[in-house]
Amino acid sequence: MSQEAKLLIQETKILSQEAKILPQEAKILFQETKLLFQETKILPQETKMLIQEAKLLPQETKLLIQEAKILIQETKLLYLK
Repeated sequence: MSQEAKLLIQETKILSQEAKILPQEAKILFQETKLLFQETKILPQETKMLIQEAKLLPQETKLLIQEAKILIQETKLLYLK
C-alpha cells in the first residue's frame, strides 16, 4: 500500500473520530448558549439593584459621618472623666 493511501486512511480515521465528537460539542454549545441567555435576562435586574444600592450610598455615608461624630463626642467625654 502506498504511503499516500496510508495517510488517507489515517486522515479518514481522524475525521471519523472528530465526527463522533461534534454532536457532543454541539450539545455543550447549546447548553452554554442557554446559560448565556439566562444571564442576559438577569443582568438588567442586577443593574437595577446596583443602581438602587448606589442611590443609597450617600445616605449611608451621611449616617456613618453622624456616627463618627457621636463617637468623637463620646470619646471626648470619656477623656474628660
